[in-house]
Amino acid sequence: MKRGPAALLDLPINALGGLGAVATVLLVGITFVTVIWRYVLGQPIYGIDDIAKMTLVATVACSLAYGARRHAHVKVDILDKVGGRNVTRFTDIFARLIGIATLAFTAKAVAVKGSCGLLCGNATADLTIPHMPFYMLLAAGFSLYALVLVLELVAGLRAWSEPRDPHEEQ
Repeated sequence: MKRGPAALLDLPINALGGLGAVATVLLVGITFVTVIWRYVLGQPIYGIDDIAKMTLVATVACSLAYGARRHAHVKVDILDKVGGRNVTRFTDIFARLIGIATLAFTAKAVAVKGSCGLLCGNATADLTIPHMPFYMLLAAGFSLYALVLVLELVAGLRAWSEPRDPHEEQ
């Protein structure tokens, strides 16, 4: 069983990942129903685009930190091949610090934008679904992703003299 900050972070990340999986299945179902209704029955469903867009936002928001924690995001390790660990020690720190700053800034901006709610017109066009819960979900996803990068930064600094960063693929 894992212990420490990583274990504490895994609980909300896994919960969001599960919510993201449900949102993905829901999005597939919405898309299927939309196609059947529009092209087979010739009757587009009013407001279905609003529901699909908000479901897609939930899918993305819930997948950010989950994918980062499991190293599922696409990455290209050119610097490792060119300069080896002597170069990537520094570039990893730089990249993670930029990532942390960007994600923290984005999380704050999204939370501030979302907190205004319906008064600022933050709602979908057809069904007036408020954006606030989806903005807050995005803020949570960005924040958790930033925390994942903080953990990776600390682990990378601890393994400074090791031949590989603990978060690099073999």
